[in-house]
Amino acid sequence: MRRIRVIFGGHVQGVGFRATTRTFAHALALTGWVRNEQDGTVLAEIQGLSPDVDRLLELIARRMEGMLRSTDIEEIPVDSSEVEFIVRR
Repeated sequence: MRRIRVIFGGHVQGVGFRATTRTFAHALALTGWVRNEQDGTVLAEIQGLSPDVDRLLELIARRMEGMLRSTDIEEIPVDSSEVEFIVRR
């Protein structure tokens, strides 16, 4: 099990980024959350099996090609109480 905190930069707000991330995360049975930040980035915490977390990042990069400029990833502790992936406001 792996959990990462990711900051996505580029033209990532107002383009369906959070909904797309949630859809892919649900399909991969991942947990966590995603939200827009004041500085124009999107912040997410993503948790699940390592290959599935990596696959989510690949799917996002492919879907958001041309809009996504940076992806900063930090490994963080697993949250064993989490049960779903949500969009935070």
